[in-house]
Amino acid sequence: MKHLLVPLCCFAIGLACGKLLLSSNKHDPGSPSAAENGRGKSPASTLGSAISGPRESPAEHDTGHAPRTGSGALSGQIDFETLLDLAGNGYSAHSLLTLARTIEHLDTPTLLELAQELETISQNDHRAWQVRNALLAGLAGADPQAALAHLESITNLAVRRQSLGIVIAEIARTDLAAALAILNRTEDVNDYRMIARSIAASGPPGAADALLSAAEQRSDGTGLLDYHQMYLQWARKDFPAAIARFDQLPKNGSHRSSALQAIGQTITAENLDSAMTLFHQLERHHERQAFINASVHSLALHSPEKALELLNEYGDATQRHNVLNGMFTQWFSTDPEKAKAWVESLPARDRMSALRNSAYNDNLDRDWLAAQIETFPANHQSKNLADNLAQRWAESDPQAATEWLNSLPASRSNPWSRQNIAQRWAEKDPAAAAAYFAQRPITDGNGGRTAGLIAGALARQDPEGALAWLETLDIANEEARVGTTAAMLDGWAQGDPEAAGTYALSLDDADQRRDAIVSLARGWSQNDPGSARAWIDALEDPQLRHQALGSHIESVAALDPAGAAEIFTEISAGLADGDPPNQLRNSVKQIASHWAQVDPQAAAEWASTLPPETHDPGKTFSLIVQTWAEYEPREASEWLSTLDEGPERDGSVFTLVSTIAPHDPEGAFAWATTIGDPSNRDQAVQRTINNWRRTDQEAARAAVESANISDSLREQLLEDLGG
Repeated sequence: MKHLLVPLCCFAIGLACGKLLLSSNKHDPGSPSAAENGRGKSPASTLGSAISGPRESPAEHDTGHAPRTGSGALSGQIDFETLLDLAGNGYSAHSLLTLARTIEHLDTPTLLELAQELETISQNDHRAWQVRNALLAGLAGADPQAALAHLESITNLAVRRQSLGIVIAEIARTDLAAALAILNRTEDVNDYRMIARSIAASGPPGAADALLSAAEQRSDGTGLLDYHQMYLQWARKDFPAAIARFDQLPKNGSHRSSALQAIGQTITAENLDSAMTLFHQLERHHERQAFINASVHSLALHSPEKALELLNEYGDATQRHNVLNGMFTQWFSTDPEKAKAWVESLPARDRMSALRNSAYNDNLDRDWLAAQIETFPANHQSKNLADNLAQRWAESDPQAATEWLNSLPASRSNPWSRQNIAQRWAEKDPAAAAAYFAQRPITDGNGGRTAGLIAGALARQDPEGALAWLETLDIANEEARVGTTAAMLDGWAQGDPEAAGTYALSLDDADQRRDAIVSLARGWSQNDPGSARAWIDALEDPQLRHQALGSHIESVAALDPAGAAEIFTEISAGLADGDPPNQLRNSVKQIASHWAQVDPQAAAEWASTLPPETHDPGKTFSLIVQTWAEYEPREASEWLSTLDEGPERDGSVFTLVSTIAPHDPEGAFAWATTIGDPSNRDQAVQRTINNWRRTDQEAARAAVESANISDSLREQLLEDLGG
């Protein structure tokens, strides 16, 4: 491709003027050898001399005043409720700006105290979560070292990583060198990726160039960068530099394509003529398509007709689906009637693509969208669109949404959609929901589940009325009955579990009684595990008791996996033959899955102590590794290195390989070749190479040529790699 700087000089100068007016060591963490070198350290623990203490603001530096360590008058007057009021609804830009300005005046002890207080809130509480994030950014601005140390107290791995991004973004905003020093000391690949993304977003114009240089110092570094977001920020801040570095990227691989999309998005928004000049200079077909798709998305917001012209003239059919959807969403926001007329003129397949996410647009006429959906062929995509529309519709009119779903053939919607609507309807107006659904026969488990959800909502207010209502239903078969009873007991247990238990034990049919007790144990244990356990222990039938205990452990595991593990160990030790029934064996997987999300090391150590007859070790270990490797691949690798060779290790290694291959193909390849079973080894190797070839085909080919694999597999892989 020709050098791109010359024909774009005018555009770059214009973009720079616009910005001026607006502003008056080399290491492989995934491989077995890396696992032997010791546990990777977190950014806080590897900080070293990157940051020596609380950062001074420019004013403090000039005057010699100490940074924010005193207890100002404002600090003593601010508490969580005050900040919550300042945040408003959590969406207003003005409210969030006011919140940030208030936090700027708080001292470090106050910020730290408030941040610690808010670590227990739910992410579902959007307003409180916004306050929590703003406090974390404020703490990082006042004292980066204290903010990084605070991250160590966050036990949820996903929340800790998200919080790391907030802290690094604030550090990078004023001290790029310190942020890069933390990046260079970070060994965990997911932390590295988060830190790099934050630096690219918040750092100065030279941040992206510095990131690329830093990433080149480790074997997997360039594969951990988000090239689209990095170049998007870079092109906006310093377009000539972004283009110059883009010219140096390898001609093959996904990094160049991602960078090109970001460049296309930026240049098209500023100057379409310059964008088309660049487009025509691109020589590779896939690069031209990546660029034109980005240009169409960028144009659709302010010039949809021009965007459509570009799509029709230069677009690729394989990308048309996503492009059309983005076009309609953006066009509808500026000219709804013209956008709707455009959709109606499209062929059915294009029309479905354009409307894919339209159910979530509250400004779109539901009757019009419903009429469009009914013209589509019955397939997975049209079914999901119908379900999404019904769910949104039910928020304001559940009966109308339900009747519309019922008017569709069964092939056009999913059963769970009716169940969700019925449950929400019953919670708001159980009498109306009961009256409506009583008129319909219940012919399968899905229908039974729907009726049971309504009965459960009724039972919380009027248990006798709920049971009487169930007697009026036309339940056609056993499958429908089981679904109805289970859902009803789940709801009843939330209000009066003892009464629900009495009802379950009174059932004459043994199968009905078993199903009712197991269902009740699950729901009761979610709300009051202590009293639920006492009720379960009092059950006289040992088989029923074990089945109920299995449900109890599964529910407890979601809230307290360590406590659930203790319960399982206690129960298993008390069994005469040491071999728990299936219900208890299955609960091990639930414990492992939940525990791995908060403390995978503890989960793995516990699972390793279990006798093999009490669970399926291969499945248990794989569940733990799957979650562990996503957040802490180094630690997961260390633990895997302690396992003896055999099927359990092979299964866990295969899981590790599948998890890390997209971002660390070199480490994944090294692990894949250690799998003992030939069939699984070949499959893991092939999966890894398929990921590796997208980012570095030459390195993948070199690894295949020297790897300890069969000659037939080597020949096949080299052929796939083109040599």
